[in-house]
Amino acid sequence: MSYQSSITSILVFLAPLQALATVAQWVLSYLYNTMTHMYLAMCVTAIILIVNCAYMWQFQKKFRTMRLTKEALDKIKRKKLTSSEAWKNPRYQELADPKFELWYKRHKGIYYTSVAFSILFFWKVNKILYSRFYNYGLFTAYWTKAKEYRNLINWYGLVTMIVVDLFLICIGITGLLHIPWNQLFITFIETVVLSIVNIILSSIELYRLQDYLEYTTDKDKRWSQRVSSGYDD
Repeated sequence: MSYQSSITSILVFLAPLQALATVAQWVLSYLYNTMTHMYLAMCVTAIILIVNCAYMWQFQKKFRTMRLTKEALDKIKRKKLTSSEAWKNPRYQELADPKFELWYKRHKGIYYTSVAFSILFFWKVNKILYSRFYNYGLFTAYWTKAKEYRNLINWYGLVTMIVVDLFLICIGITGLLHIPWNQLFITFIETVVLSIVNIILSSIELYRLQDYLEYTTDKDKRWSQRVSSGYDD
């Protein structure tokens, strides 16, 4: 039985293509002297980069940092300990997400590759961590705070559909109505098609995301046992 999330895998594959198609759009717009479309496409590229950096910053903060323990927070609240004292004492610190940290230690290569591609191309490349591509363990990350990760994906997915996909569709349609048949015309078609496909697949994934990430919870013993045992196929 296959546990691969095929829709997620397709979205990961399409993410760099969409980013590169957007860059190609404003380059060709410049070459064909359609400056309005060039500025609009450059604006979308800037938005993509901003969203990428914001997503990875939040991801790192939520799942790859240290945090104060409940004991430390309780003492700080009762004024028996200061925040600076707590951060100086390892006793009062813990991993933000122990499950993800365990997966990270075994698969640093794919993690840093996903970070690089998520920032340079599109944050959706980060989805490869839970794509379970061909059921390989390096594409099957675990989260103690799976709900927080799911919420992060949901919010950025909705934002991307509005400020990137819909924006590219509008730019593409106006371009198709005002320019003759040339390479730029073909690029407009590509970006419109990619954006529509992304909206459809992303909507399906958002609807089914809880099921896709079910393996990382304690409810699915088949997958959670791999974390405790270190098993990795």
